Amino acid sequence: MVKTLRSKLLFIFLSIIFLSLSFIGYISYQSQKEVLMKQLENSFFLFSDSLAANIDQFITETVIDLSYLAENPIIKDPNSNLKAIKSQFLRFTKLYAPFDNVTFVDMDGIVKVDLLDHSLIGQDLSDRRWFMKAKAYDRYFSDVFYSKFSNKPILVIAAIVKDNNDQPIGVLRSVFDLEVLGNYIYNSTLQPKTDKSYNTFLFNDDGVIISRPDRKIDTQVNYFNKNNVDIGYIKEMVKNKQIYVNKNTEEVSAFSKIQTGTVFKNNWYLAVSVSKSEFFAPLDTLLFQYIFYMILSFLVTTLAIVKFSNYLIDPITKLVVATSDLAVGRKQNPITLNSYSEINQLSEKYNYMIEQVEKREEEHKKTSLILESTSNGIMAFDKEKMVITTFNKTCETIFHIPKDKVLEKTVSQVVNNYPAFKVFIEQANIMERISKNSNPQFWEFQLSLNGKTSYFHLVLKELPKHNQNKEAEILVIIRDLSEQKIMENEILRTEKLKVIGELAASFAHEIRNPLTTIRGFIQLLDISNDNHTKEQKYYKIILQEIDRINGIVTDLMCMAKPNGDQQFILTNLNQIIEDITLLYDGQGSLNKVLIEKELDHSVPLFFTYGSKLKQVFINLIKNAFEAMPNGGTLTIKTIYIKEESSVEISIADTGIGMDQQTIANLRKLFFTTKSSGTGLGLPMCYMIIEDMDGSLTVSSKVGKGTTFTIKLYINSAPYHSQDI
Repeated sequence: MVKTLRSKLLFIFLSIIFLSLSFIGYISYQSQKEVLMKQLENSFFLFSDSLAANIDQFITETVIDLSYLAENPIIKDPNSNLKAIKSQFLRFTKLYAPFDNVTFVDMDGIVKVDLLDHSLIGQDLSDRRWFMKAKAYDRYFSDVFYSKFSNKPILVIAAIVKDNNDQPIGVLRSVFDLEVLGNYIYNSTLQPKTDKSYNTFLFNDDGVIISRPDRKIDTQVNYFNKNNVDIGYIKEMVKNKQIYVNKNTEEVSAFSKIQTGTVFKNNWYLAVSVSKSEFFAPLDTLLFQYIFYMILSFLVTTLAIVKFSNYLIDPITKLVVATSDLAVGRKQNPITLNSYSEINQLSEKYNYMIEQVEKREEEHKKTSLILESTSNGIMAFDKEKMVITTFNKTCETIFHIPKDKVLEKTVSQVVNNYPAFKVFIEQANIMERISKNSNPQFWEFQLSLNGKTSYFHLVLKELPKHNQNKEAEILVIIRDLSEQKIMENEILRTEKLKVIGELAASFAHEIRNPLTTIRGFIQLLDISNDNHTKEQKYYKIILQEIDRINGIVTDLMCMAKPNGDQQFILTNLNQIIEDITLLYDGQGSLNKVLIEKELDHSVPLFFTYGSKLKQVFINLIKNAFEAMPNGGTLTIKTIYIKEESSVEISIADTGIGMDQQTIANLRKLFFTTKSSGTGLGLPMCYMIIEDMDGSLTVSSKVGKGTTFTIKLYINSAPYHSQDI
């Protein structure tokens, strides 16, 4: 890893710098982290305590509000009529949102006035906890409980009513609306100017949630069970001002206790939660800053070290590079170095050495250059022992075998170790042709080599002996014809497509004339029919379909010079589907196919290529009918996705379905599973939808049916049917 002088120098210096920076950065970060963490916790608890104080003030004000009502002169007057008292109650509940209902009970517990439920009047409520507590303490604020009368969680606030002689004459009871408390907590959470998204929970010492972020109260939801804590743990967190990290919800929470008083004696706790990512975001930012500055310092130091090492190593590197180039046969010029004396002496010796080496290598290079630079594979082996003596770079590329693994090895050894070479020798019949003793031999053949089909032209020739001690050699010249064959096949395919295009254009031209005649006669029939009959509606649709066919014919004529339908018009998507399905009603009855339409009437009119879109629908519906030879159900749905300004059209059948291999080939031209199909319909559909910047997807199961889903984006201003 660190074998070179440069790498050793860099490794030592950079290791020292990296360790020093890391140590200093770690110590500094830990100290800053501790301070920042303390600030985050203090800020978090400050917010929690502030919100708890607000809730405490809200509760106190609510109790005071009911006490003010108890001081109302009309209510305090024992001679006031019940209607006047009820009027005061009604006025009070309108002014103070938390109070859902007010009831007046005399000192015997008998209901005298009830604002909402008149059936309570006359009932004895003396056994109710709020009644007894209010008589004992003048005012009472209950804990949350589930009311059987209102079928929801409620709180009850009660206050003693005394006459002008300070004698108790009854008890006021009001139902406290928990949703108002939830809204108050929610709005209080939004007040701080902070980028954190707080979740607030108000719960009692039994774990019953009194308020939560969605402001929906459910006494069946228990905060302790939900978060795997207990009241003892909560009290410990409140006492020690410790944050709670919930590993299940990935949230950080702070707990505060709502202060109790002479009236409010319930043990309520406030949980303020925020996601771990938000809470620890300042720590992440701090860490990022430390890492950034450490990396920046490391990079600056590295540049300085690199420059210093370059001064030491560059002269040596030049000598090493020059020696390496000489070893591989590259032309070398004398090296002139003006550095420290040791390097200068070494360069002088090197210059003398290259002069001698160049003389010896000149002739050898000429021969090797010719052999290695040719694009043909050249391989040779002696005829007697079959030992490979020549194996150029092109052969290395063809067989993916390094030269040093082949030279001085017998053909049989290489065949046994390298499958590609074995396939080549066997399919080219090299050994059999050598035995024929014909010289030279030329032939072409193809084979599967390295996972693809390749074409080769081979020349097999026996070389004469060039030394009495050497055996005769067999020369094999390999020319790769694969690219040439591919080009020939592509030219042939292009010519076929050209002929098909010209033929399609000719057919389209011949079809156009009778279409024009048919359209003219249909127009005459439409004009001559004065009665507004159902047939007249069919005439209009027939004319539209003839125009669509004429558009398709135009596309066929433009195969050699594609143009397509350029009629970009305001289109009623649902109406297009209605028109098309009207054409298929008769065929549906005949083929026992039920056509169901679930059209979203909020789909706006939008500009698109209506004729092209109609062509896609007809293609898909036609395929669906053919997929249900024994009948079934064809379901066409449209859905307007307002958020995306897009519309989805799904065409689903209950037919035979398709396997995954068939689905993978749907976009391929001329691919079809039908005996009479052309394989152009679905590729055309894909092309049309993609030209509209839309998408066409398919899902299918064999035996269950197929669903094609088209998604189009509406870029124009939305027009609805009522706007036209």
